[in-house]
Amino acid sequence: ISLHVVFVLEAAAFALQLRGGSAETERAVERGLAYLASRQKEQGHWGTHHYYHGKYGYTAIGKTGLAMLAFMGAGHTHKSDTQYSQNVRGAIDFLLGVQDEATGHFSYTASYSHGIATYALAECYALTQDPRLRGPLQRAVAQILSQQNTTRDRRLFGGWGYYYSDERTYDQWPRASITAWQVMALESARL
Repeated sequence: ISLHVVFVLEAAAFALQLRGGSAETERAVERGLAYLASRQKEQGHWGTHHYYHGKYGYTAIGKTGLAMLAFMGAGHTHKSDTQYSQNVRGAIDFLLGVQDEATGHFSYTASYSHGIATYALAECYALTQDPRLRGPLQRAVAQILSQQNTTRDRRLFGGWGYYYSDERTYDQWPRASITAWQVMALESARL
């Protein structure tokens, strides 16, 4: 068992003791992870890769980031050599495979999915220090920073809308939920 896994297990035990939880809640987490693992596609993503939603673009990107966060929250990374390491590895391979080299944008998707995928990669990099993730993470962060609304209109300044300016439709109106995902990704990358 790796030192990383020991640390995560100790941290989980401490969190359960401090914040509450039980064997029943841990079984629920395990059932949730097993379900997620059973729904992952062979190409490493969740959802239908080629399904295009009129508002959110390719939603498999955001779903994959969220699933990665769930596995990592339970101590599973692509480097942990644990039950769900392969699932996280597949998710990383998928996300890196759809990322545009030039812009850092994760395929043709809304800013929701880009922020979630960036957040997942940042957390994974923090946990593993895998050098393969550094460049893609830096490009994803640069994309977020380049798309922040910097207009002088105080109603718009500082946030992010549904779409980045390089997408099919530019949404100048910042949204609190979308901005929150971008900030979480940026903060995780900063740490």
